[in-house]
Amino acid sequence: MFNFKLMTFLLFMAIAAQSQTKMKDVSISDLSQTVHPKDSTVSAAVLFDQGELTFDYNSGWSYALEVTNRTKIYDQDGYDQANIEISFYKGESSSERESVSHIKARIYNLEGDKIVENKIRNKDIYEEEVSDVMNQVKFTFPKVQDGSIIEYSYKYTSPHINSLPVWGFQQDIPVDFSEVTYVFPDKFLNYKPSIRGFHDVESTDRTNPGSIRVKDTQGSGSSARATVDTNIKRVIHTATDVPKIVGESYVNNISNYLSSVKYELVAYRGFGLTSPRKFLNVSWEDVTKAIYDSKNFGRQIKKQKYYKKEVQKLISKSSSELEKMNNIFDFVKERMEWNKSNSLFTSQKIKKSYAKGRGNTADINLMLTSMLQYAKLDAKPVISSTISHGIPYSPTITGLNYVTTLVKIDGEKYMLDATDKFAKPNLLPERVLNWNGIIITESGITSEIDLMSEKVSKINTMASANLSAEGVVEGKVRKAYYEHYALNFRSSVSDKSIEKQIESIEGNYDDIKVSELSITNFDDISKPVLQTYDFKTETSYVDVIGEKLYVSPLLFLVTEENPFKEKTRDYPIDFTYPRESKVSLTINIPEGFEPDYVPEKTLIALPEEVGSFQYMAVADDQKIQLTVTTNINTHILPADFYQSLKEFFQTVVDKENEKIVLKKV
Repeated sequence: MFNFKLMTFLLFMAIAAQSQTKMKDVSISDLSQTVHPKDSTVSAAVLFDQGELTFDYNSGWSYALEVTNRTKIYDQDGYDQANIEISFYKGESSSERESVSHIKARIYNLEGDKIVENKIRNKDIYEEEVSDVMNQVKFTFPKVQDGSIIEYSYKYTSPHINSLPVWGFQQDIPVDFSEVTYVFPDKFLNYKPSIRGFHDVESTDRTNPGSIRVKDTQGSGSSARATVDTNIKRVIHTATDVPKIVGESYVNNISNYLSSVKYELVAYRGFGLTSPRKFLNVSWEDVTKAIYDSKNFGRQIKKQKYYKKEVQKLISKSSSELEKMNNIFDFVKERMEWNKSNSLFTSQKIKKSYAKGRGNTADINLMLTSMLQYAKLDAKPVISSTISHGIPYSPTITGLNYVTTLVKIDGEKYMLDATDKFAKPNLLPERVLNWNGIIITESGITSEIDLMSEKVSKINTMASANLSAEGVVEGKVRKAYYEHYALNFRSSVSDKSIEKQIESIEGNYDDIKVSELSITNFDDISKPVLQTYDFKTETSYVDVIGEKLYVSPLLFLVTEENPFKEKTRDYPIDFTYPRESKVSLTINIPEGFEPDYVPEKTLIALPEEVGSFQYMAVADDQKIQLTVTTNINTHILPADFYQSLKEFFQTVVDKENEKIVLKKV
């Protein structure tokens, strides 16, 4: 007799498929088209993008997503579209591995009045390792030319059904038609959709009576089959004429705002006739309880034996709770190396990571939490999502991928992240600054904490220089970096020689030669890091016209262009943290010259005191003195601030690029 409770099943949908939109044959008219009909500026466009996702059960659930894509290439700037890369998770065992298969690809070109088709050969499709856990399938279309149309299809299979892959309707090129279909075994798996973006997506669903055939494969190789009645739910999401992604400055992760759909598993039931429905991730409390109860989370915090000897020494030499926290924090930062992998869960037993001195974010920061708790400090893990991972708008485990540590001492809160050698209490790496985190405890009590920094990150620049009558400028620059600017600066130069740092500075600016570069306070993260160097420019920043010198007084430190160029903007402006830039510059005037024109003092402010700009220039017969300060006093602004912000930065650019005129006496 067929046993539903004990057997593993191979599930296969036994219902006629509701027809999807069919892709038409490539025509001469398609190939002859020289510009996109709705955006003549683009170099390529997706003509057709379609997917269908179905489910199987073979010693565990899995899904298969079959994708078909057709893309038109208009000119050489679009040739990169012909390089296809499909990443997948290879896992640590066959039961975790995803796969990409059934790849078919062809390219169409127009030769005279004839359509010529070329297929990609299997030997030209290859797989390569991307990281310890990721691989990718790659292939490139041959004979790409202006007007080509490329077309490919593949099957993506995965056992990770809790969170289905995001289907993006919007890309960095226009999408004429995009459609995705989900075929759910509604009696057994129930999902909740999340649709994002500013472009309209049409959704339809239809549920019909049907059945599924299940297959059980025994260890001996024998098998049994049965048919089970169920409802088959078919959901279709369609978007047409989707504009390209418009790249703008100050967006933390554009995917948070693009038109897309994603499904999360919320309930399931087994195949037994009386199997109850079980609900998942109904609330954040459910999510956090499931996370904490995991053997690769809460259980690892409780393990203390492997570090007791070292941590006890740190405790014994600490005279206060704050010193105890700092000593343990520094110890973990020094001992552990981050492997660049963001994870909510430990990669292995945490004592193994400790022994290796290397691990992912959970390995390191759950270890830190455990040590702090051992030291009798009020420490709790904080779970969140990195900027690159996106913002989880609904309760979900897969929407989270990071762990930090919160410590409370004498009413003060300290956020810690030991994955970055240059981080300090309440100075988290920029990748973590993604709205809110969730404090979780073994008891199941949870609360949110704001991850965004309230401290102002500053760059203070002091420069002094001598100007010659021929327009040559020589001088010295001293920059002081604070808070996140200091953290980012230290990280960016930590593995660079002085020579490489000089090359980097010279590469960022036109016509500048740098020498005598030095860094101060690099290892003392309690202080601002100082960068000092000598510089020399020829005539790029001074125009010699007749008997007058037209000086760009900020030299290479000037803001050259407005970061906000689009007419409108739909999504927020994310500065990540409050910031201030201040430049104080003195230029000695060459003998025989005096000021002829000096720009007026300017002070402007953004609405609601969210930012300001101050410009002050003074000149006499001996020197030019200039002070320019720009402040942004918040980390994020809504889209309706865009026009004010665009005008603000245009004023900054215009004012900073005004010239001081010196005339010969």
